[in-house]
Amino acid sequence: MELNDIVNDEIIRSTRDHILIDEEDVDKYKILRDKLPFKNNVHAFSLAVFVGYYYGNGPKKINKSYNGFAHLSVYKDSPYLNYLKTFAISHENDPLILVDEKKLYDICEAYARTGIDILLDWIDSTDEPLENVLAKRIINKFDELNVD
Repeated sequence: MELNDIVNDEIIRSTRDHILIDEEDVDKYKILRDKLPFKNNVHAFSLAVFVGYYYGNGPKKINKSYNGFAHLSVYKDSPYLNYLKTFAISHENDPLILVDEKKLYDICEAYARTGIDILLDWIDSTDEPLENVLAKRIINKFDELNVD
């Protein structure tokens, strides 16, 4: 049996319908959205996952969840879901993580929890526009990862 057969036939579906963030982080995302021209919470969350994964000291668990942040239907059949899958696979070092949607989202939510705090530190640490700070850090990370 190939991975695609396993992933398509045996996915353990998540029973929830929203991305979870910690209640403590709701206002942090509002600050981030005010500083960057995000179209929706999915953009802010995806950036927080990236930053948490590459710049954090590991995932941080959600203590008290707030589930009204972003509806999971936004991710269905979107490139953002592939983006989240990439981080979950990398975290677990196993593509079979894709058969467990709950665990996939749990991993990304924990990295976003780490990332949102780092993003706010970056906002507070400079007078330079956050877009410039992000661009420099992302370019540096791609150079470090040797992404062509």
